[in-house]
Amino acid sequence: MRDYFTGVRLDEYIFDKTELNNKIDLHHLRACQAKRAYLYYLNAIRDPAFKAQLIRELEVRFASNGRELNHDQIDGIYYLRGRNRKFALEHNLPTAYNRLALMAVSVFHLSHWRLDVTVCNYILAV
Repeated sequence: MRDYFTGVRLDEYIFDKTELNNKIDLHHLRACQAKRAYLYYLNAIRDPAFKAQLIRELEVRFASNGRELNHDQIDGIYYLRGRNRKFALEHNLPTAYNRLALMAVSVFHLSHWRLDVTVCNYILAV
């Protein structure tokens, strides 16, 4: 793992006040990128070779973080339920997503490792 805070004392701030008080909506930018990345993966996994390579890369990333990729997490469709489904319908958004494409976004772009967080906080962001 990379050490981003080398040389920072425990009693020292990592970011100064100007960095924390800017007007950049980082959550919105991450949501936009997540949506673009999801569409990219959704299209790219039509190629069986790309799909197989993506699965291998996810397996490696999971293993390098002490986790095991459960293929139930990446097989099939992720269907929205409850409030998320109602929200999607109200905003003319899809109510079903490809699990593999979502996991690629969640791991490689957002570092959340969870489909529910990726969908709820980024893919459904309006």
